[in-house]
Amino acid sequence: RADQMRDMSFWDKRGKESGRKQASNLNKGIVTAMATQGSMFYKSAATSGYPFIGEAQALMNERQGFVTDRCFLLNDRSTLTFAEDLAARQTLQGRPESEAWTKGQIGANVAEFDIYTGSYLPDLAGGADPATTVTGDQSFAPQGGTVDAVTGVCTNFDYRQATIAVAASASYNIGDKVTFPDVFAVGLDDKTLTPELMTFTIVAKPSGTSVTVYPKPIAANDAGLSTLEKAYANVNTQILNGVTMNRLNTDASTKTNLFWDKDAVEVLGGTIPAELMAQFAGFKVVNMTMKNGLNMYMVYDGNINDMSFRYRLFTWYGITVKDPSRVGIATL
Repeated sequence: RADQMRDMSFWDKRGKESGRKQASNLNKGIVTAMATQGSMFYKSAATSGYPFIGEAQALMNERQGFVTDRCFLLNDRSTLTFAEDLAARQTLQGRPESEAWTKGQIGANVAEFDIYTGSYLPDLAGGADPATTVTGDQSFAPQGGTVDAVTGVCTNFDYRQATIAVAASASYNIGDKVTFPDVFAVGLDDKTLTPELMTFTIVAKPSGTSVTVYPKPIAANDAGLSTLEKAYANVNTQILNGVTMNRLNTDASTKTNLFWDKDAVEVLGGTIPAELMAQFAGFKVVNMTMKNGLNMYMVYDGNINDMSFRYRLFTWYGITVKDPSRVGIATL
């Protein structure tokens, strides 16, 4: 009978399955945001794991970003290429090895990264380099929120982005990784010049002749900036009129691998007015905190006349890449 199949174990299994689906959706949302908004990028020809991972270490260390815990997430095909090499490292011998495999981890502290594998990594669309040119010298200063002197109203400002005027933007994709000639990354701490061009990601195309990029290029040699503003410099020189904007992801489509510092990405949880739903709609509401820190809710009610039962499981959250300069994409 149907009612015999709807025992407590059934509801327990349904709840766990819903939780797994929520976790899958959350994972997909996080990696999609990082692939689109992360600004670091490199394409590698490495055939062993450590050189492939080590390139990300060099990029992040040269730029002197804030360091907490670093992670590297390999797609299934890259895992197939590198897993044997990474799992054979001395850091994974004995008990740590068994724990790492249980957690889906294929490397611990490899070039400062914990290495994981995931089947949900997105593709990065690309194509032939449109190679458009920049219109006008670009000058950007660090900028915070503003407070209205009369009303006291605070207005936030997205300090991560800059809009650059170009000859044509139609051929670029949201998520494209681009560089500009002679615009090199500098160490954020001591402004040491790195040997790598600063990479940017296109996050919007406001018009056919402009692109919005992460991060904002603040030039150490910009004469229009104050000494205090230059303390926030992340590139050595301004993006000048007529220089070419070059697309790096020139494959039509390629599977991504992602690396990041955990502090650079944040998941913000939401809540519902559960008491009001119970008071005015007659629903019952229960909730619990999942392992990832988000609240999961179950709202349910029943009809005594026909013995029907309704329920809904859900969670609310938002994902933000708060520091795109510490999130990157690696491809093969």
